[in-house]
Amino acid sequence: DGQALTSGGAGAAPAFAAVGGFTLASPQATTSGSAFTFGSIPAGVSLILINFTGVSLAGTDKLLITIGDGGGLETSGYISTALSENGGTPTVVDSTAGFIMNDIRDAASIVSGTMTLALSNASTHSWIESHMAKGSTSASCTGGGQKSLSAELTQLQVTRTGSDAFDAGAINIMYM
Repeated sequence: DGQALTSGGAGAAPAFAAVGGFTLASPQATTSGSAFTFGSIPAGVSLILINFTGVSLAGTDKLLITIGDGGGLETSGYISTALSENGGTPTVVDSTAGFIMNDIRDAASIVSGTMTLALSNASTHSWIESHMAKGSTSASCTGGGQKSLSAELTQLQVTRTGSDAFDAGAINIMYM
């Protein structure tokens, strides 16, 4: 039932406690629109997985993920790089506006993969990012980055680098 019997220490009665693990949010369809926000991420979260399932854009924009605290989403101060390889032709992109994923080569590209956000320093609210994804039939994307917030992370947004609309797929997050 999601609980385990835990010891209360010498001479104390045992007690039931909730078993920790990932919390899965509700998926968001990326079949139209320009940005998808996951708000109300609870305090104390130290690991977030962003899952992309068949996500596509109507053009060649790149996926961009921003994080934020109670003051809003932050769109500067990121150190982020992504490498995409398609049949032996590598392409590297950088971003200071968010964590970037470089797997959209044309309107037919479909991204499936996971981005990991891990808290690296709780006192400075510093996060590191890494990702691995499949793009078109013969493309893959890897990358990483870092970003510090002024307070605890409470929200994130998946958007794009330009004005292309999303036109396929779904995204979801898991956190603990």
